[in-house]
Amino acid sequence: MTRLHLMGDVAFTEASRGDWIAPDVAAWLCTGLGIANLECVLGGPEAPPERLVVRGPTEAAGWLRAAGVGLVTLANNHITDLGADGLSATCAALDAAGVAHVGCGLSESEARAPRLVVHDGLTLGVIGRLDPRSFSQPERCIARGPRAGAAALDVDEAVATAHRLRAQGADLTICLLHWGIQGIPLLPSWLAEPMARLGAAFDIVAGTHAHILQPARADAASVRICGMGNLHFAPLRHAGRVHYAEPGIDRLAAVFTVTREPAAGTLSLEVRPTTQAMTHNRVQFLGPAAASLVRAAVLGAPERAPLLFDAAWRAKELTSLGRYAWRERRSLARRHLDAELPGKLWRSLRTPKSR
Repeated sequence: MTRLHLMGDVAFTEASRGDWIAPDVAAWLCTGLGIANLECVLGGPEAPPERLVVRGPTEAAGWLRAAGVGLVTLANNHITDLGADGLSATCAALDAAGVAHVGCGLSESEARAPRLVVHDGLTLGVIGRLDPRSFSQPERCIARGPRAGAAALDVDEAVATAHRLRAQGADLTICLLHWGIQGIPLLPSWLAEPMARLGAAFDIVAGTHAHILQPARADAASVRICGMGNLHFAPLRHAGRVHYAEPGIDRLAAVFTVTREPAAGTLSLEVRPTTQAMTHNRVQFLGPAAASLVRAAVLGAPERAPLLFDAAWRAKELTSLGRYAWRERRSLARRHLDAELPGKLWRSLRTPKSR
Protein backbone atom coordinates (compact mmCIF):
# COMPACT_ATOMS: atom_id res chain seq x y z
CA MET A 1 0.00 0.00 0.00
CA THR A 2 1.46 3.33 -1.12
CA ARG A 3 0.38 6.65 0.39
CA LEU A 4 0.75 10.08 -1.18
CA HIS A 5 -0.17 13.07 1.00
CA LEU A 6 -1.12 16.05 -1.16
CA MET A 7 -1.27 19.52 0.40
CA GLY A 8 -1.93 23.08 -0.69
CA ASP A 9 0.02 26.31 -0.37
CA VAL A 10 2.99 26.45 2.00
CA ALA A 11 4.68 29.83 2.42
CA PHE A 12 7.25 30.81 5.02
CA THR A 13 8.58 34.24 5.94
CA GLU A 14 11.79 35.29 7.66
CA ALA A 15 9.87 35.19 10.96
CA SER A 16 8.79 31.56 10.48
CA ARG A 17 9.86 28.88 12.95
CA GLY A 18 10.66 25.21 12.74
CA ASP A 19 7.58 24.25 14.76
CA TRP A 20 5.23 25.30 11.95
CA ILE A 21 3.38 21.99 11.97
CA ALA A 22 1.93 19.95 14.85
CA PRO A 23 3.70 16.65 15.64
CA ASP A 24 0.65 14.48 14.85
CA VAL A 25 0.23 16.10 11.41
CA ALA A 26 3.94 15.62 10.64
CA ALA A 27 3.72 12.01 11.84
CA TRP A 28 0.85 11.36 9.43
CA LEU A 29 2.76 12.92 6.53
CA CYS A 30 5.77 10.73 7.32
CA THR A 31 3.66 7.61 6.64
CA GLY A 32 3.94 8.38 2.91
CA LEU A 33 5.29 10.96 0.48
CA GLY A 34 4.23 14.54 1.24
CA ILE A 35 3.59 16.71 -1.83
CA ALA A 36 2.94 20.47 -1.51
CA ASN A 37 3.03 23.80 -3.34
CA LEU A 38 5.94 25.84 -1.99
CA GLU A 39 4.77 29.41 -2.58
CA CYS A 40 7.79 31.34 -1.42
CA VAL A 41 11.43 31.93 -2.16
CA LEU A 42 13.95 30.38 0.23
CA GLY A 43 16.93 32.67 0.73
CA GLY A 44 18.08 34.72 -2.24
CA PRO A 45 19.02 38.41 -2.54
CA GLU A 46 17.62 41.22 -0.44
CA ALA A 47 14.08 42.24 -1.35
CA PRO A 48 13.25 45.81 -2.47
CA PRO A 49 11.11 47.31 0.33
CA GLU A 50 8.39 48.52 -2.05
CA ARG A 51 7.71 45.06 -3.54
CA LEU A 52 5.57 42.27 -2.15
CA VAL A 53 8.01 39.39 -1.70
CA VAL A 54 7.22 36.10 0.00
CA ARG A 55 10.54 34.77 1.30
CA GLY A 56 11.45 32.29 4.00
CA PRO A 57 14.79 31.15 5.41
CA THR A 58 16.80 28.47 3.64
CA GLU A 59 16.40 26.26 6.75
CA ALA A 60 12.71 25.90 5.85
CA ALA A 61 13.66 23.31 3.22
CA GLY A 62 14.85 21.10 6.07
CA TRP A 63 11.63 21.80 8.00
CA LEU A 64 9.65 20.50 5.04
CA ARG A 65 11.72 17.34 4.76
CA ALA A 66 11.49 16.67 8.51
CA ALA A 67 7.69 16.92 8.23
CA GLY A 68 7.54 14.28 5.51
CA VAL A 69 7.35 16.60 2.47
CA GLY A 70 9.57 15.08 -0.20
CA LEU A 71 8.26 16.80 -3.34
CA VAL A 72 7.10 20.37 -4.03
CA THR A 73 5.80 22.17 -7.06
CA LEU A 74 7.29 25.61 -7.69
CA ALA A 75 4.86 26.48 -10.50
CA ASN A 76 3.32 29.48 -8.78
CA ASN A 77 3.26 33.28 -8.88
CA HIS A 78 5.70 33.91 -6.00
CA ILE A 79 8.65 31.69 -6.88
CA THR A 80 10.11 34.49 -9.06
CA ASP A 81 9.60 37.26 -6.49
CA LEU A 82 13.39 37.66 -6.40
CA GLY A 83 14.06 36.71 -9.99
CA ALA A 84 16.38 34.00 -11.24
CA ASP A 85 18.71 34.43 -8.25
CA GLY A 86 15.90 33.76 -5.80
CA LEU A 87 14.77 30.73 -7.80
CA SER A 88 18.30 29.33 -7.88
CA ALA A 89 18.68 29.83 -4.12
CA THR A 90 15.37 28.06 -3.50
CA CYS A 91 16.28 25.08 -5.67
CA ALA A 92 19.70 24.82 -4.01
CA ALA A 93 18.11 24.80 -0.53
CA LEU A 94 15.60 22.12 -1.57
CA ASP A 95 18.30 19.99 -3.19
CA ALA A 96 20.45 20.18 -0.05
CA ALA A 97 17.49 19.07 2.09
CA GLY A 98 16.54 16.21 -0.23
CA VAL A 99 13.23 17.72 -1.38
CA ALA A 100 12.47 17.15 -5.07
CA HIS A 101 10.93 20.02 -7.05
CA VAL A 102 9.11 20.48 -10.34
CA GLY A 103 7.33 23.10 -12.41
CA CYS A 104 9.88 25.92 -12.45
CA GLY A 105 13.31 26.48 -13.93
CA LEU A 106 15.93 28.88 -15.25
CA SER A 107 14.47 28.44 -18.75
CA GLU A 108 11.16 27.37 -20.26
CA SER A 109 12.43 23.92 -21.21
CA GLU A 110 13.75 23.36 -17.68
CA ALA A 111 10.47 24.52 -16.15
CA ARG A 112 8.41 22.17 -18.33
CA ALA A 113 10.60 19.14 -17.67
CA PRO A 114 8.68 16.43 -15.78
CA ARG A 115 10.13 14.81 -12.67
CA LEU A 116 10.39 11.07 -12.11
CA VAL A 117 10.31 10.24 -8.40
CA VAL A 118 10.61 6.73 -7.01
CA HIS A 119 8.61 6.17 -3.84
CA ASP A 120 7.78 2.89 -2.16
CA GLY A 121 8.86 0.99 -5.26
CA LEU A 122 6.62 3.03 -7.59
CA THR A 123 7.78 5.47 -10.23
CA LEU A 124 5.81 8.73 -10.11
CA GLY A 125 5.76 10.97 -13.17
CA VAL A 126 5.06 14.54 -12.03
CA ILE A 127 4.59 17.92 -13.71
CA GLY A 128 3.80 21.37 -12.29
CA ARG A 129 1.92 24.04 -14.26
CA LEU A 130 0.49 27.56 -13.77
CA ASP A 131 -2.67 28.76 -15.53
CA PRO A 132 -1.97 32.22 -17.05
CA ARG A 133 -5.65 33.25 -17.10
CA SER A 134 -5.84 32.94 -13.33
CA PHE A 135 -3.42 35.85 -12.84
CA SER A 136 -3.56 39.55 -13.65
CA GLN A 137 0.13 39.77 -14.62
CA PRO A 138 1.21 36.23 -15.57
CA GLU A 139 4.26 37.32 -17.56
CA ARG A 140 5.98 38.32 -14.32
CA CYS A 141 6.26 34.69 -13.25
CA ILE A 142 6.08 32.53 -16.40
CA ALA A 143 9.17 31.03 -18.03
CA ARG A 144 9.57 32.08 -21.68
CA GLY A 145 12.45 30.81 -23.80
CA PRO A 146 15.66 31.44 -21.82
CA ARG A 147 13.86 33.41 -19.10
CA ALA A 148 13.42 31.83 -15.65
CA GLY A 149 9.97 31.20 -14.24
CA ALA A 150 7.10 28.78 -13.81
CA ALA A 151 5.79 26.47 -16.53
CA ALA A 152 2.60 27.82 -18.11
CA LEU A 153 -0.33 25.46 -18.53
CA ASP A 154 -0.85 24.25 -22.09
CA VAL A 155 -3.43 21.48 -21.87
CA ASP A 156 -2.38 19.76 -25.13
CA GLU A 157 1.26 19.75 -24.02
CA ALA A 158 0.37 18.49 -20.52
CA VAL A 159 -1.75 15.62 -21.89
CA ALA A 160 1.03 14.65 -24.29
CA THR A 161 3.49 14.68 -21.38
CA ALA A 162 1.22 12.34 -19.39
CA HIS A 163 1.23 9.84 -22.27
CA ARG A 164 4.99 10.16 -22.61
CA LEU A 165 5.51 9.54 -18.88
CA ARG A 166 3.44 6.36 -19.08
CA ALA A 167 5.52 5.20 -22.05
CA GLN A 168 8.65 5.82 -19.95
CA GLY A 169 7.35 3.49 -17.23
CA ALA A 170 5.64 5.81 -14.75
CA ASP A 171 3.32 3.81 -12.48
CA LEU A 172 1.39 6.95 -11.45
CA THR A 173 1.15 10.29 -13.22
CA ILE A 174 0.51 13.50 -11.26
CA CYS A 175 -0.34 17.01 -12.50
CA LEU A 176 0.10 19.79 -9.91
CA LEU A 177 -1.63 23.02 -10.92
CA HIS A 178 -1.67 26.63 -9.74
CA TRP A 179 -4.98 28.03 -10.91
CA GLY A 180 -8.34 29.51 -9.97
CA ILE A 181 -9.48 32.77 -8.39
CA GLN A 182 -8.42 33.58 -4.83
CA GLY A 183 -11.19 33.32 -2.27
CA ILE A 184 -13.74 31.58 -4.51
CA PRO A 185 -14.50 27.92 -3.63
CA LEU A 186 -15.19 26.83 -7.22
CA LEU A 187 -13.08 26.42 -10.33
CA PRO A 188 -13.46 29.16 -12.96
CA SER A 189 -15.75 28.27 -15.85
CA TRP A 190 -12.81 28.34 -18.29
CA LEU A 191 -11.07 25.56 -16.34
CA ALA A 192 -13.90 23.01 -16.46
CA GLU A 193 -12.82 21.49 -19.76
CA PRO A 194 -9.07 21.51 -18.87
CA MET A 195 -9.85 19.71 -15.60
CA ALA A 196 -11.82 17.06 -17.50
CA ARG A 197 -9.04 16.50 -20.03
CA LEU A 198 -6.26 16.50 -17.45
CA GLY A 199 -8.28 14.19 -15.20
CA ALA A 200 -8.60 11.71 -18.06
CA ALA A 201 -4.87 11.84 -18.82
CA PHE A 202 -3.35 11.85 -15.30
CA ASP A 203 -3.99 9.57 -12.34
CA ILE A 204 -3.94 12.54 -9.95
CA VAL A 205 -4.72 16.20 -10.65
CA ALA A 206 -4.38 18.62 -7.72
CA GLY A 207 -4.77 22.40 -7.67
CA THR A 208 -3.68 25.32 -5.50
CA HIS A 209 -3.78 29.16 -5.52
CA ALA A 210 -7.36 29.98 -4.42
CA HIS A 211 -6.14 29.86 -0.78
CA ILE A 212 -9.36 28.08 0.20
CA LEU A 213 -10.64 24.54 -0.23
CA GLN A 214 -12.41 23.55 -3.44
CA PRO A 215 -14.24 20.37 -4.55
CA ALA A 216 -12.49 17.00 -4.76
CA ARG A 217 -13.55 13.76 -6.46
CA ALA A 218 -12.08 10.27 -6.64
CA ASP A 219 -12.82 6.92 -8.20
CA ALA A 220 -10.79 3.76 -8.50
CA ALA A 221 -8.84 5.12 -11.49
CA SER A 222 -8.27 8.81 -10.76
CA VAL A 223 -8.29 11.61 -8.18
CA ARG A 224 -9.21 15.22 -9.00
CA ILE A 225 -8.75 17.98 -6.42
CA CYS A 226 -9.71 21.45 -7.62
CA GLY A 227 -8.05 23.32 -4.74
CA MET A 228 -6.31 22.26 -1.53
CA GLY A 229 -6.33 25.51 0.45
CA ASN A 230 -3.58 27.17 2.51
CA LEU A 231 -1.85 24.49 4.51
CA HIS A 232 0.51 27.08 6.04
CA PHE A 233 0.77 30.69 4.94
CA ALA A 234 2.82 32.67 7.45
CA PRO A 235 1.63 36.22 8.26
CA LEU A 236 3.11 38.56 5.68
CA ARG A 237 3.85 42.24 6.32
CA HIS A 238 3.77 44.60 3.34
CA ALA A 239 3.02 48.30 2.87
CA GLY A 240 2.02 48.74 6.49
CA ARG A 241 -0.47 45.84 6.46
CA VAL A 242 -0.20 42.30 7.78
CA HIS A 243 -1.76 39.68 5.50
CA TYR A 244 -2.92 36.16 6.49
CA ALA A 245 -3.07 37.06 10.18
CA GLU A 246 -6.84 37.19 10.69
CA PRO A 247 -9.36 34.38 11.33
CA GLY A 248 -11.01 33.20 8.12
CA ILE A 249 -11.69 30.29 5.81
CA ASP A 250 -8.25 30.77 4.26
CA ARG A 251 -6.88 29.15 7.43
CA LEU A 252 -8.67 25.91 6.53
CA ALA A 253 -7.01 23.30 4.34
CA ALA A 254 -6.66 19.52 4.25
CA VAL A 255 -4.21 16.72 3.74
CA PHE A 256 -5.52 14.76 0.76
CA THR A 257 -4.16 11.24 1.18
CA VAL A 258 -4.22 9.10 -1.97
CA THR A 259 -3.70 5.39 -1.31
CA ARG A 260 -2.80 2.93 -4.05
CA GLU A 261 -3.60 -0.70 -3.42
CA PRO A 262 -0.74 -2.78 -4.82
CA ALA A 263 -2.73 -5.82 -5.96
CA ALA A 264 -5.53 -4.08 -7.87
CA GLY A 265 -3.70 -0.82 -8.57
CA THR A 266 -6.81 1.14 -7.53
CA LEU A 267 -6.80 4.55 -5.89
CA SER A 268 -8.73 5.85 -2.89
CA LEU A 269 -8.91 9.30 -1.32
CA GLU A 270 -8.99 10.29 2.35
CA VAL A 271 -9.52 13.95 3.31
CA ARG A 272 -8.07 15.08 6.66
CA PRO A 273 -9.01 18.76 7.23
CA THR A 274 -6.49 21.05 8.92
CA THR A 275 -6.40 24.57 10.28
CA GLN A 276 -3.64 27.08 10.80
CA ALA A 277 -3.89 28.03 14.47
CA MET A 278 -3.88 31.70 15.45
CA THR A 279 -1.15 30.97 18.01
CA HIS A 280 2.22 30.51 16.27
CA ASN A 281 0.32 29.76 13.00
CA ARG A 282 0.93 26.05 13.51
CA VAL A 283 -0.81 23.55 11.22
CA GLN A 284 -3.02 21.16 13.17
CA PHE A 285 -5.83 18.73 12.43
CA LEU A 286 -9.38 19.95 12.96
CA GLY A 287 -11.49 18.34 15.67
CA PRO A 288 -13.82 15.50 14.62
CA ALA A 289 -17.05 17.52 14.33
CA ALA A 290 -15.54 20.41 12.35
CA ALA A 291 -13.53 17.99 10.20
CA SER A 292 -16.69 16.09 9.24
CA LEU A 293 -18.38 19.29 8.07
CA VAL A 294 -15.38 20.42 6.02
CA ARG A 295 -14.92 16.95 4.51
CA ALA A 296 -18.58 16.79 3.50
CA ALA A 297 -18.34 20.22 1.84
CA VAL A 298 -15.20 19.32 -0.12
CA LEU A 299 -16.51 15.96 -1.34
CA GLY A 300 -20.08 17.14 -1.88
CA ALA A 301 -19.63 20.47 -3.69
CA PRO A 302 -20.08 20.35 -7.48
CA GLU A 303 -16.96 20.16 -9.63
CA ARG A 304 -18.62 22.23 -12.34
CA ALA A 305 -20.86 25.14 -11.42
CA PRO A 306 -20.24 27.95 -13.94
CA LEU A 307 -23.24 30.04 -12.89
CA LEU A 308 -22.30 29.83 -9.21
CA PHE A 309 -18.70 30.68 -10.04
CA ASP A 310 -19.68 33.71 -12.15
CA ALA A 311 -21.95 35.00 -9.36
CA ALA A 312 -19.24 34.50 -6.72
CA TRP A 313 -16.61 36.18 -8.93
CA ARG A 314 -18.78 39.24 -9.45
CA ALA A 315 -19.59 39.38 -5.75
CA LYS A 316 -15.86 39.36 -5.05
CA GLU A 317 -15.36 42.13 -7.60
CA LEU A 318 -18.03 44.25 -5.90
CA THR A 319 -16.48 43.62 -2.48
CA SER A 320 -13.02 44.54 -3.76
CA LEU A 321 -14.35 47.70 -5.40
CA GLY A 322 -16.14 48.64 -2.19
CA ARG A 323 -13.05 48.21 -0.04
CA TYR A 324 -10.93 50.16 -2.52
CA ALA A 325 -13.54 52.92 -2.76
CA TRP A 326 -13.71 53.30 1.02
CA ARG A 327 -9.93 53.34 1.38
CA GLU A 328 -9.44 55.89 -1.44
CA ARG A 329 -12.77 57.69 -1.07
CA ARG A 330 -11.43 61.25 -1.20
CA SER A 331 -9.30 60.91 -4.31
CA LEU A 332 -11.88 58.68 -6.01
CA ALA A 333 -14.60 61.24 -5.47
CA ARG A 334 -12.54 63.83 -7.29
CA ARG A 335 -11.64 61.50 -10.19
CA HIS A 336 -14.72 59.38 -10.79
CA LEU A 337 -17.89 61.12 -9.64
CA ASP A 338 -19.09 61.89 -13.16
CA ALA A 339 -21.57 60.63 -15.75
CA GLU A 340 -19.23 57.80 -16.76
CA LEU A 341 -19.30 56.10 -13.35
CA PRO A 342 -22.18 53.66 -14.13
CA GLY A 343 -20.39 52.52 -17.28
CA LYS A 344 -17.17 51.91 -15.38
CA LEU A 345 -19.00 49.80 -12.79
CA TRP A 346 -20.78 47.81 -15.50
CA ARG A 347 -17.51 47.03 -17.27
CA SER A 348 -15.97 45.82 -14.00
CA LEU A 349 -18.88 43.48 -13.35
CA ARG A 350 -19.06 42.21 -16.95
CA THR A 351 -15.35 41.32 -16.98
CA PRO A 352 -14.08 41.11 -13.37
CA LYS A 353 -10.40 41.80 -12.82
CA SER A 354 -10.13 40.15 -9.40
CA ARG A 355 -7.59 37.34 -9.31
